[in-house]
Amino acid sequence: HHQTSKTTYASAANAFFSYLAEYVLANNNGEDSNDSTAQEKRYQIRSKWLQWCVRCEELISPADDGSSANSNGGGRSVLISCLKNYSSICVGNSSSGGCDMVYRSLKSSTSRKYWIRSIASALELAITTSGGGLEESNVLFQDFHSLFEACTLQARGKIQFHDLLAHNEESRLILNESLRICTMNLHNDRSVCQFTIKMIEYLAVSLASYLDQLVYASTNPHESVAVLELSYEWLRGLSDLIRSASAKELDEDNTKSLTKAIDAIIVAILPQLSSSTSSFMVAFEMTSICATIASAINTLGQYSTFTTAKSAAAMRLGTLALSLESDREIKGVCDLLLGVFSCFTDDAALVDNDVTFVGGILYALGCVFSSRPNCAKKALMMKKVGQKLIKRIPTIIASSISSSSSGEEKSERLHLIDLLASLKSEPPSTNYQHLIEVISEAISDSDQTNLHSWRRRPLALEDQCSGLLVGLAFLHMSVMSPILTEHGYQRTLAFLTSFLECYPRAASRVLPSVLDTVRMSSQQSPPLPQILSTSFAFIASKPILSDPHSAHLAWTYLSPLTNDGVPSATRASIIRILPQMCLNNKKLFRRIRDVIGKSMVSTDPMVRIAATATLSDMAKLDLLRDVEGIVSWIQGRLNDEESTVTRFALSALRYLVQNEELDFDLVVRVLEKRLGTDLGVVDDFLGWDILALESLVELLSEGGLEEDDDDESHDEEDEEEGGPAPTAKTVKAVTLLIELALNISSEERYDFSTQSRILSKIYQSLANYSALILGLDPESIRTCADLTSIPEDLRGDWERYVELKTIVQSGMSLVTRMEDDTKNDDSGSTTAEFSINLVAMMQLLLSFEEVTFGSFVFRKGSSSSKGKNEGAQQHRVSKAVISALPEISAIRSMYESDESVSARVAAYFYALGVEDDNDPIPQTSALLAEMTECISYFAPPADPPSYAMQVFSITNAMSAVFRSIQNADENCREELFETAVDQLEEWATEFSEYGYIALSALALATDDSPQLYSGISRVQNIILDGSGMFETEDVKLLCTCMVAARLSQTTDARVVDLLDSVEKSIERHNGQSCFGGYLGLAIFVQSVARKIRSHGSDPSEDWCREQARRCICILVKSLNNCTLTDDESILELASCIETGKSSDTLPLPSELTAKDGAAQKLIGVIIALSHCFPALAGVSADLLKSVVAVIDKLPWGSGKGFATHAAYKTLIDAGMYSMDDLSGAIANTVARVQGFDSDCIDLLDPLFSLASLCRLSSGKVKEEL
Repeated sequence: HHQTSKTTYASAANAFFSYLAEYVLANNNGEDSNDSTAQEKRYQIRSKWLQWCVRCEELISPADDGSSANSNGGGRSVLISCLKNYSSICVGNSSSGGCDMVYRSLKSSTSRKYWIRSIASALELAITTSGGGLEESNVLFQDFHSLFEACTLQARGKIQFHDLLAHNEESRLILNESLRICTMNLHNDRSVCQFTIKMIEYLAVSLASYLDQLVYASTNPHESVAVLELSYEWLRGLSDLIRSASAKELDEDNTKSLTKAIDAIIVAILPQLSSSTSSFMVAFEMTSICATIASAINTLGQYSTFTTAKSAAAMRLGTLALSLESDREIKGVCDLLLGVFSCFTDDAALVDNDVTFVGGILYALGCVFSSRPNCAKKALMMKKVGQKLIKRIPTIIASSISSSSSGEEKSERLHLIDLLASLKSEPPSTNYQHLIEVISEAISDSDQTNLHSWRRRPLALEDQCSGLLVGLAFLHMSVMSPILTEHGYQRTLAFLTSFLECYPRAASRVLPSVLDTVRMSSQQSPPLPQILSTSFAFIASKPILSDPHSAHLAWTYLSPLTNDGVPSATRASIIRILPQMCLNNKKLFRRIRDVIGKSMVSTDPMVRIAATATLSDMAKLDLLRDVEGIVSWIQGRLNDEESTVTRFALSALRYLVQNEELDFDLVVRVLEKRLGTDLGVVDDFLGWDILALESLVELLSEGGLEEDDDDESHDEEDEEEGGPAPTAKTVKAVTLLIELALNISSEERYDFSTQSRILSKIYQSLANYSALILGLDPESIRTCADLTSIPEDLRGDWERYVELKTIVQSGMSLVTRMEDDTKNDDSGSTTAEFSINLVAMMQLLLSFEEVTFGSFVFRKGSSSSKGKNEGAQQHRVSKAVISALPEISAIRSMYESDESVSARVAAYFYALGVEDDNDPIPQTSALLAEMTECISYFAPPADPPSYAMQVFSITNAMSAVFRSIQNADENCREELFETAVDQLEEWATEFSEYGYIALSALALATDDSPQLYSGISRVQNIILDGSGMFETEDVKLLCTCMVAARLSQTTDARVVDLLDSVEKSIERHNGQSCFGGYLGLAIFVQSVARKIRSHGSDPSEDWCREQARRCICILVKSLNNCTLTDDESILELASCIETGKSSDTLPLPSELTAKDGAAQKLIGVIIALSHCFPALAGVSADLLKSVVAVIDKLPWGSGKGFATHAAYKTLIDAGMYSMDDLSGAIANTVARVQGFDSDCIDLLDPLFSLASLCRLSSGKVKEEL
């Protein structure tokens, strides 16, 4: 009876609602549809019906007392009947307007879902019966659009968290219903109904709005992923609809609506979806969607007349392509770009479309992707389309210029800067519009002061890609348009240089475009030398060559251009940039040396000149190594038929002597032999070409004094005579310079300008020497000045003095004549240089005369003006003293002979940092120069012990660097410290990321001197702000810990956050070695241990003790992760360490074994813990004893031998162990060693332990061991 009542109740309600629906529909379509009374009735029914929907839902809602509200009737059936019949009168009736109101009124998600299905069914029926007219379609669209917006696009911030899941399900339901209805309509009709077209356009626009809801969902990653997943389904279904609709017969309005939908997808949805997915652990396949949209674009013939064919779309799609990694997805985006922009064939489109900038974007993308084999074909097509569009620039620019010059209103629509500004016409998905604005200001500003204004913070990946794409587009546009080449190319390269300084890894993407511009410039008739030279200089710049991949590409492209058969001008240009390439990437030295050696024997004089000049530049920059072979090349060019080659060969010899690579006397002897001349015969040189003679004069300024002998008696004799004498060839060089100066004026083959140039070089060379080397003796000159007749034995000294005065007086006469000539020509710079060199020579003679004829009291203290080669004797150290210091020589021998490069470099670094009380503290520049020679050989080793050796050798060396800074004058300490930081930062960027370790170690070694604060802050910012610059996680964690150790000296609050990040990184590497983090924690503990040795009440000391316990706890937990245990005893020990509680009652594991694959990690943890033992003893000796006991449970071969020395030394110092305990440990280890097989690899562990324990034992035990 109860069931019968429920059925009767539901049937009655269903009949009632059905009757009302039929009544309303009949009156809507009947004769009295316009009758006021009938309209009032229909209005009353609809108003009440909305209330009935809410009341009917209450029938199935739980009552307040917990009982079911529909126990006495079929409440669910009543609600279904109510919603179903009401949906039939809501759809298709413009006056109803209740679809969204019912949805918002319903409380249950189940009810709302049924309402959505009911509306979808009613809508499907209405579309079938309406005929698809425009007015009916508008009404149906308005009804459904309101429901779709209420369901999907309502602000997610207003939805409670527990309702989000239901909201997502409802959004997915109405989306699927929408796609289903539109798909069925497209399949059933030959043409497209207006409702479907409107829905396609609306779905595209609303999807962009839906993606904005990520702003509200960003605090909940799961909700963000749900939004992205629905967005992807939405976009995929929408693209399918667009493809189906494009294949139908479309009128102009339908085509326009369809194109607007494609606009929204390309300009907003694709970039925004790609940008959003990069922030979450979710990935979508975009290739099929891009292919579908591209297919639709190709089907629509008038597509080029609509809004997407603008630079904004090209910029967004280009940015999207550069940010993708998959070749398939890149090809899909390229298809889209080609589909949109390859249809620019009508010249009329030039008025409304900035196709020139679009062409630059397409061509730039083609160059970037040409290196990908799977994308090469698409890249070639994009380059062709881009080139076709760019070449229209002359017409556009010319028309703009002509219109402005004729006095008409200036049209700047297609100016480069305005093309950039047009990109800001629509809100982009990222904030790169500010970047574009800055670029436009920088390129238009002649002094380029804004180029670096945007470098203060790293940009997001999309913004980086946008900036790169703008620069590359301008690069190609400026090359293909002669009107833009003059200024645009250089300014664009200036921007790219600034960009690559911030983002060096983008260099490999920039280089293909630069090389393409070189190719295009060389193929033009005539070639563009300005672009070629500027491009070659850019390729050789540091931003390009600092990236290994781009450096390889640059060399691969440029090296063939140095071979025979290449035009001489191009070949010589490439050879001349080689010194800069070597300076920016020293790893290219051997390849560059081979190119120079081959080019110096070329039959082409231009190539020989370029090669010899390049060799001279490299010698000047001190870039040459292994000069023995190079010297033979120079000797072969001394007799070259081209005087310019001889000039550069002599110049190269000069710089090699200057850098102490060659001996001056030896070089002069070779010159005399090769050239068949004698320095003592001036006539042999007066006929030389001016260029060669100038270089010879400069070379003759590099003479010096005799080297010291080991004979102490001879040293005393030299000291009595005023020091070492000039070498024989130096004396001949000075004599030749003086004779050249005296004879050059009378040489008819040289004009006045040539004479002035040579004399200027002679003055410069003579002024480079001291009075002693010039042959001026004060005693002899003073004696001769008081005599009327010069004695024979002093005649030579007096004549030399007179000759030098004559040379100076002649120069003074020449200056007057040169100043008169300067008024009539542009030789002012030559006159200024001549005057400077003459003044230097005069100062030398005046200083000598002051010493000679001035006060006799001060003569001994300033007996002569010492030249550069003479002043060093004041700090000379005898060879006997040097030979008494064998340690550094032994280390140097190890450095040269050890097969392990990293090991020997580490040993050499450590030796440089060893402090010796008997030795003076070396200068900072000398120390850094020694270290720079071998820093590039540091490389991450395979085992933790070698890694530890490298790190501690660097920290020891940086302590020595700081000691040298402390030892310097107080006024220059800050400058020295900044110079050291610059040098170490250069290590990091040019040689190895170990330079960052050196930076961190220097900051840690520095005291709290106020004058060094700015430099220390700079180091900290380099490490903390440059998380993306590290190549390995180990070095990043190590440097972070060292910076944290430095900050802990002032109890900085950032220390806790830094340690948090290190701990999280170590946890993420669970099961893998993270030795940099382990060692960094140990260094941190060692640093703060200075404040926790006593149990005081100082808050800063308590804070340091807390941080040290935390770090040791992290290491003990890592030890637990490396071992197999049956209990939680090690973790309990870690907890005791972290809290500082006693571990007396803690049970310890009976035996431990290492996990498979965790051997290296375990060794690293043990080494790090061993460095923490002294600090742990300061916290609690009992805790230290427990940690040592745990490590002792490990088997031999696990690396526990690395901890035995630190363990026993610390426990003995703390009074926990005695020497008897040490003897017992040694005896047990000896027994272990003797019990091992001879070929057992685990023998190394106890042997190392035995050797280290030996250092703590008595002399007798050591001898026995």
